[in-house]
Amino acid sequence: MIWDRNAARSQAPGAALRATGPAKSLVRVACDAGGTPTELLLEFLSKYTSQRYPGQLGQRLPVAAYELIENGIQYGSVAKEVIFEMLERDGWVELRVTNHAVPARVSRLREQIGKIAADPSKAYAEAMQRSMSGGKPMLGLARVSHECRMELYLEEGSVGEVLVVARCRR
Repeated sequence: MIWDRNAARSQAPGAALRATGPAKSLVRVACDAGGTPTELLLEFLSKYTSQRYPGQLGQRLPVAAYELIENGIQYGSVAKEVIFEMLERDGWVELRVTNHAVPARVSRLREQIGKIAADPSKAYAEAMQRSMSGGKPMLGLARVSHECRMELYLEEGSVGEVLVVARCRR
Protein backbone atom coordinates (compact mmCIF):
# COMPACT_ATOMS: atom_id res chain seq x y z
CA MET A 1 0.00 0.00 0.00
CA ILE A 2 1.18 3.51 -0.69
CA TRP A 3 0.45 6.33 1.68
CA ASP A 4 0.89 9.89 0.51
CA ARG A 5 0.16 12.03 3.56
CA ASN A 6 -1.22 14.80 1.34
CA ALA A 7 -3.76 12.52 -0.33
CA ALA A 8 -4.41 9.86 2.26
CA ARG A 9 -6.81 11.63 4.55
CA SER A 10 -9.77 9.78 3.03
CA GLN A 11 -8.00 6.52 2.09
CA ALA A 12 -7.77 3.39 4.21
CA PRO A 13 -3.95 3.07 4.11
CA GLY A 14 -3.55 6.57 5.52
CA ALA A 15 -6.13 5.87 8.18
CA ALA A 16 -4.28 2.69 9.11
CA LEU A 17 -1.02 4.57 9.64
CA ARG A 18 -2.61 7.37 11.63
CA ALA A 19 -3.19 5.01 14.52
CA THR A 20 -5.09 6.22 17.53
CA GLY A 21 -2.60 5.21 20.19
CA PRO A 22 0.72 6.87 20.88
CA ALA A 23 3.84 5.34 19.42
CA LYS A 24 6.49 3.94 21.72
CA SER A 25 9.88 4.71 20.22
CA LEU A 26 12.28 1.80 20.71
CA VAL A 27 15.26 2.69 18.51
CA ARG A 28 16.21 5.82 16.54
CA VAL A 29 19.47 6.04 14.59
CA ALA A 30 20.80 8.61 12.12
CA CYS A 31 23.13 7.23 9.44
CA ASP A 32 25.48 9.32 7.35
CA ALA A 33 24.25 9.69 3.81
CA GLY A 34 26.42 7.86 1.34
CA GLY A 35 27.76 5.60 4.08
CA THR A 36 26.91 2.04 4.93
CA PRO A 37 25.34 0.67 8.09
CA THR A 38 28.03 -0.56 10.36
CA GLU A 39 28.23 -4.14 11.51
CA LEU A 40 27.84 -2.80 15.03
CA LEU A 41 24.44 -1.25 14.26
CA LEU A 42 23.19 -4.43 12.60
CA GLU A 43 24.56 -6.57 15.42
CA PHE A 44 22.77 -4.36 17.95
CA LEU A 45 19.46 -4.57 16.05
CA SER A 46 19.76 -8.34 15.78
CA LYS A 47 20.41 -8.80 19.49
CA TYR A 48 17.81 -6.22 20.52
CA THR A 49 15.00 -7.64 18.40
CA SER A 50 15.74 -11.25 19.36
CA GLN A 51 15.49 -10.34 23.05
CA ARG A 52 12.45 -8.10 22.71
CA TYR A 53 10.56 -10.37 20.29
CA PRO A 54 11.48 -14.03 20.84
CA GLY A 55 10.80 -16.34 17.93
CA GLN A 56 10.32 -15.62 14.25
CA LEU A 57 9.45 -11.94 14.63
CA GLY A 58 12.75 -11.31 16.39
CA GLN A 59 14.56 -12.98 13.51
CA ARG A 60 12.66 -11.19 10.72
CA LEU A 61 12.97 -7.64 12.06
CA PRO A 62 16.76 -7.25 11.71
CA VAL A 63 16.59 -8.54 8.13
CA ALA A 64 13.91 -5.96 7.32
CA ALA A 65 15.83 -3.23 9.15
CA TYR A 66 18.99 -4.02 7.20
CA GLU A 67 17.19 -3.90 3.85
CA LEU A 68 15.39 -0.65 4.69
CA ILE A 69 18.54 1.09 5.93
CA GLU A 70 20.58 -0.08 2.94
CA ASN A 71 17.84 1.06 0.58
CA GLY A 72 17.65 4.46 2.28
CA ILE A 73 21.40 4.98 2.12
CA GLN A 74 21.86 3.64 -1.41
CA TYR A 75 19.04 5.60 -3.03
CA GLY A 76 18.89 8.68 -0.82
CA SER A 77 20.55 12.05 -1.16
CA VAL A 78 24.16 12.24 -0.05
CA ALA A 79 23.41 15.65 1.45
CA LYS A 80 21.01 14.42 4.14
CA GLU A 81 21.01 11.87 6.94
CA VAL A 82 19.06 8.65 6.74
CA ILE A 83 16.94 8.18 9.87
CA PHE A 84 15.95 4.68 11.02
CA GLU A 85 13.29 4.23 13.70
CA MET A 86 11.67 1.21 15.31
CA LEU A 87 8.40 1.80 17.13
CA GLU A 88 5.47 -0.02 18.64
CA ARG A 89 1.97 1.32 18.11
CA ASP A 90 -1.44 -0.26 18.65
CA GLY A 91 -0.12 -3.84 18.52
CA TRP A 92 2.11 -3.19 15.50
CA VAL A 93 5.88 -3.04 15.17
CA GLU A 94 6.95 -0.38 12.67
CA LEU A 95 10.31 0.06 11.03
CA ARG A 96 10.63 3.53 9.49
CA VAL A 97 13.34 4.99 7.28
CA THR A 98 13.32 8.66 6.34
CA ASN A 99 15.60 10.12 3.69
CA HIS A 100 15.65 12.55 0.78
CA ALA A 101 15.73 11.57 -2.90
CA VAL A 102 15.39 13.20 -6.30
CA PRO A 103 11.86 13.13 -7.79
CA ALA A 104 12.73 10.39 -10.31
CA ARG A 105 13.84 8.07 -7.53
CA VAL A 106 10.76 8.89 -5.45
CA SER A 107 8.57 8.04 -8.45
CA ARG A 108 10.42 4.75 -8.95
CA LEU A 109 10.08 3.94 -5.25
CA ARG A 110 6.35 4.69 -5.34
CA GLU A 111 5.96 2.36 -8.33
CA GLN A 112 8.03 -0.40 -6.72
CA ILE A 113 6.11 -0.30 -3.44
CA GLY A 114 2.84 -0.34 -5.38
CA LYS A 115 3.89 -3.52 -7.21
CA ILE A 116 5.04 -5.16 -4.00
CA ALA A 117 1.84 -4.26 -2.16
CA ALA A 118 -0.28 -5.65 -5.01
CA ASP A 119 1.44 -9.07 -4.97
CA PRO A 120 4.44 -9.55 -2.64
CA SER A 121 5.20 -13.09 -3.88
CA LYS A 122 5.18 -12.07 -7.55
CA ALA A 123 7.34 -8.98 -6.87
CA TYR A 124 9.83 -11.13 -4.95
CA ALA A 125 9.98 -13.77 -7.71
CA GLU A 126 10.55 -11.07 -10.36
CA ALA A 127 13.34 -9.49 -8.30
CA MET A 128 14.99 -12.91 -7.87
CA GLN A 129 14.79 -13.50 -11.64
CA ARG A 130 16.42 -10.11 -12.31
CA SER A 131 19.14 -11.00 -9.84
CA MET A 132 19.85 -14.34 -11.52
CA SER A 133 19.92 -12.80 -15.01
CA GLY A 134 22.47 -10.18 -14.03
CA GLY A 135 20.05 -7.25 -13.95
CA LYS A 136 19.59 -4.84 -11.06
CA PRO A 137 17.48 -6.97 -8.72
CA MET A 138 15.90 -4.30 -6.48
CA LEU A 139 15.35 -7.15 -4.07
CA GLY A 140 15.48 -5.32 -0.72
CA LEU A 141 11.92 -4.02 -0.41
CA ALA A 142 10.44 -7.16 -1.99
CA ARG A 143 12.38 -9.16 0.59
CA VAL A 144 10.97 -7.03 3.44
CA SER A 145 7.44 -7.73 2.28
CA HIS A 146 7.79 -11.36 1.20
CA GLU A 147 10.40 -12.92 3.49
CA CYS A 148 9.82 -10.72 6.53
CA ARG A 149 6.03 -10.64 6.02
CA MET A 150 5.70 -6.90 6.57
CA GLU A 151 3.35 -4.39 4.97
CA LEU A 152 5.07 -1.53 3.14
CA TYR A 153 3.90 2.07 2.94
CA LEU A 154 5.36 5.21 1.43
CA GLU A 155 4.84 8.67 2.83
CA GLU A 156 5.98 11.69 0.86
CA GLY A 157 6.73 14.87 2.75
CA SER A 158 8.37 18.05 1.57
CA VAL A 159 10.08 18.02 -1.83
CA GLY A 160 12.24 14.91 -1.96
CA GLU A 161 11.55 13.75 1.59
CA VAL A 162 10.34 10.17 1.79
CA LEU A 163 9.42 7.86 4.62
CA VAL A 164 9.21 4.13 4.01
CA VAL A 165 7.31 2.24 6.68
CA ALA A 166 7.34 -1.53 7.09
CA ARG A 167 5.04 -2.92 9.74
CA CYS A 168 3.67 -6.15 11.10
CA ARG A 169 1.59 -7.33 14.03
CA ARG A 170 3.45 -8.13 17.23
